[in-house]
Amino acid sequence: MESRIGVVKQGASGARVLLMERVGRFEIATGSVLCIYGIVNIICDVVYKWGQYTFSGMILESLVVILAVLLGFWGIGSGSHHLCSIRHFRKYVSFLQQDETGSVRRLADSTHEPYDETLDRIHRYTDRGYFGNIIIDDASGRVSFPDRIRKYSDAGYRTVTCNGCRATRSLPDNTIVKCEYCGNVISTRKDDK
Repeated sequence: MESRIGVVKQGASGARVLLMERVGRFEIATGSVLCIYGIVNIICDVVYKWGQYTFSGMILESLVVILAVLLGFWGIGSGSHHLCSIRHFRKYVSFLQQDETGSVRRLADSTHEPYDETLDRIHRYTDRGYFGNIIIDDASGRVSFPDRIRKYSDAGYRTVTCNGCRATRSLPDNTIVKCEYCGNVISTRKDDK
């Protein structure tokens, strides 16, 4: 694998994560409805109307049902893929927020995945815009987040959870920052709750 350093700055990546999660759930729901429609439609046709159809009518009705069921299964599969991708992304964020080294090898070991697959996924998540601000160094096998705030004391800090990637951070009171992982806006102001 060639050495590549990639930086992604700014953007609505937190919104992308939430959007893809909603898209995945919508696809699963729509796919389920289409599958149920197809199954119920064929049962009703067989029980109530099958003898009333002409041969071409039966073929047309069967094609509509088959198309609905196929689209339903495709929607369920596609939605499941999106949700699985978001779960993986959140697992990565959860590990990377605890690991100051940013080692891809340690991330791969913790998720029980091959190193190359883990690095490939990080690149894909970056290309999709899930990470808001990341530097990926393939040569050293490390990732870093330039916006990461180091804290040295708990006094005057609050722990908040990002709505986009579900990462938790300790931030100074009355602060508004972008999430270092996905770029979503995080606030510790009391009036922003």
